[in-house]
Amino acid sequence: MAGHELEFVYDMPNPIIFTHGDVDGLCAAALMLRAFRRRKIDCEVVITQPFSLQNDLVRYDETYNFIIIDLAISGRTKDLLLPGSVVIDHHPATEEYEDELKTKGVFILLDLKKSASQLVFNLVGGGKHNKYLSRLGAAGDWIINNPELGKQSSVLASAMAWIHDDDWMRVYILENLVSGQNVWQMKEAARRSKLAFKKLDVIRESYVGLYDDDNFSVRYYENGFGFASILANKLFKETKKVSFAVCLIDERAPDLLITGRTPDNSNFDLRRVFKEFYRWKGYGGGHKKAASGVLPKEKLFDFFTFLSKMKVSSVGTERRQK
Repeated sequence: MAGHELEFVYDMPNPIIFTHGDVDGLCAAALMLRAFRRRKIDCEVVITQPFSLQNDLVRYDETYNFIIIDLAISGRTKDLLLPGSVVIDHHPATEEYEDELKTKGVFILLDLKKSASQLVFNLVGGGKHNKYLSRLGAAGDWIINNPELGKQSSVLASAMAWIHDDDWMRVYILENLVSGQNVWQMKEAARRSKLAFKKLDVIRESYVGLYDDDNFSVRYYENGFGFASILANKLFKETKKVSFAVCLIDERAPDLLITGRTPDNSNFDLRRVFKEFYRWKGYGGGHKKAASGVLPKEKLFDFFTFLSKMKVSSVGTERRQK
């Protein structure tokens, strides 16, 4: 990070990293942790999701200095960031608040074309293992196409999905990445990955079709939370349509996680759909071809109505029906 404007992070008291609990987020956090530990600086890590970031931020007061990695900033979280906070991200949702956050003294490193792990690597540098982490994270977020790293990222993603609320596996992966291990050396991750794919086969067979037309496919998967990204990926490959996997987040709450994916040959922009979630008392965001959001169950009809008014042309250009 020498010579970079964010060099000051090493002098911040009580640094705390909030990172996305996916492959890219963990690789990015591992890179940052390795940089801190080389300098013998203690740094706490909170592994979270965009929809739970707000609840995590309010647990810490102004004595902590936030470093937020791979987590899309939303209207719910932007007001919780104090001057001096650092945001390293590649989500378009963060771009919407970039000027506002910079005005209040938040430092932002944003590049929509790179993964979070690539952005952190560009800051901290390092040798062979650090480069591996940056590429593994990028493969996990489909930023680069590398079959071998794609397999490795799939092992980690499925291992974390097996028990979706078991943060022990995420910490296990993070610490192994920090210590210099590669994915194939993580035996527990491999074991859980095999169990996860067996569980995934059962989940995929028990879906309920919620909406289907020439352009879109929406399916509800019981017990699918944790597998949402994998389910959405498999769905669009199966249907060749813009696809959404719907899962219940918590049996005690009526909120639904909706994850969307578009075919590679489509120019349909998912961000347009997930921006509407705010109007329906939910929230969401992401990338053009991969995005997700949280929506109250009673607002599903609004979601389907919106989709019914959207069209995808044969060349993948979206348009609205008049």
